[in-house]
Amino acid sequence: MNLYTLENFQTEAQINALAEFSEKYWEFGAWEPEAFCEDDSFPGKLELSHVLSDINDNVLAVLIASTQRERYLETALDDYLYIHKVLIHPDLRGKRIDNQSVFGFLFDAVESAGEDLSLYTQVLSVDSWNEHAINVYIHYEFDILARRSFGKYLMGRGFIY
Repeated sequence: MNLYTLENFQTEAQINALAEFSEKYWEFGAWEPEAFCEDDSFPGKLELSHVLSDINDNVLAVLIASTQRERYLETALDDYLYIHKVLIHPDLRGKRIDNQSVFGFLFDAVESAGEDLSLYTQVLSVDSWNEHAINVYIHYEFDILARRSFGKYLMGRGFIY
């Protein structure tokens, strides 16, 4: 398996593989290929996001992240790392890489890239009905920061109280 930043997974075939992966496994619709390219509204997306693939560039997992300030957390005074999407191929769920879960493997890479940009706080939103994902994030020391009216929890970690 290979781990790439999204910045280094940008050939036409790789972008198409990401779009096909999203179409096959994201419940609420696929992302167009352009969503995996440079985008001013999601700064740092190419260097923060990571893709796990096999040797043939078949996508196995992806974690899309960017730098944000107030977009998702209205009271933020500093930039933070926002995790937009996490998707792991069903065959890899519960599997381990280097003695950690596939999510942990991806998250460590994204967190390290964020720290290189002085982003020490991570924020994400999760469907309130998705108990498995909530428990995974709690395991990684995320706290529920807010309950949203549209059925989501805003979760974060790295905050100084």
